[in-house]
Amino acid sequence: AFIVHTEAEERKATPARTGSQEWIKTFGVDMTEQAKEGKIGTVTGREAEIEQITSVRSR
Repeated sequence: AFIVHTEAEERKATPARTGSQEWIKTFGVDMTEQAKEGKIGTVTGREAEIEQITSVRSR
């Protein structure tokens, strides 16, 4: 049995192709903008690296 999908069906099923990305603004956070405004730290997302450096430096 073959399953055939048309391009029109794919467009309907894929929200990103609709051109409307309001959900990103609703549920997401613009970290680039926050960084420009000084609202986030300079090492955001580097917890593992900081722990490793702390471990090495404490030897």
